[in-house]
Amino acid sequence: MWSAVRSACFEEAIERKITWKNSKMKQQRSVFSKLKQNFNLNGISEVYFWKSEWEAFDPEYNQTPISNIFIFYRVLYLIYFYSTLNLSLVCSDTPLSLWTLYFTHWSYTIQTLYALFAMLVVIVAKCYQYEREKWSRSNRRRLDSEVVFIGYSQDPKLSIMSKITWILLNLANSMSVGVTIIYWGFLNELGTLTTFLLL
Repeated sequence: MWSAVRSACFEEAIERKITWKNSKMKQQRSVFSKLKQNFNLNGISEVYFWKSEWEAFDPEYNQTPISNIFIFYRVLYLIYFYSTLNLSLVCSDTPLSLWTLYFTHWSYTIQTLYALFAMLVVIVAKCYQYEREKWSRSNRRRLDSEVVFIGYSQDPKLSIMSKITWILLNLANSMSVGVTIIYWGFLNELGTLTTFLLL
């Protein structure tokens, strides 16, 4: 009799453990799916990557024209960072293998990569916009409002290039602040810091 009660209790305990384990796995799956959704880098409009903050635009309207002044700004931004990065490489006394050890150089390289991708996003969007306008003029009719000239529906999904630009922007901004704090807070000698502050 006791063995029957023990085996029933044992089976019930195993069943509870299996049920608990299955519910725990479902919770982990839901947590991972939410985590995956949060790190998809979607949810904002593509317009934010090819419009300036100083220009008025509607984030919901993905056919906002791209100004030539903003394209010119992005090109100058890239030229500045690319040329100073090259000057740093050419004028440096240290060999290339040691040049890559400096955190400042890593930070500046990330900033230059961001400038490159930011310019590419704007130019690609302008090319798509130009092709769309040309196609619209040649067919003399308006395009379907659900199709955006970048090639997306109204679903707020970003292109891979915009996602890379977003990641590089966040890396460049945080690395520049980190480099400044680490250098002026820990690596610089106190005498140089007070001289700098007095100037």
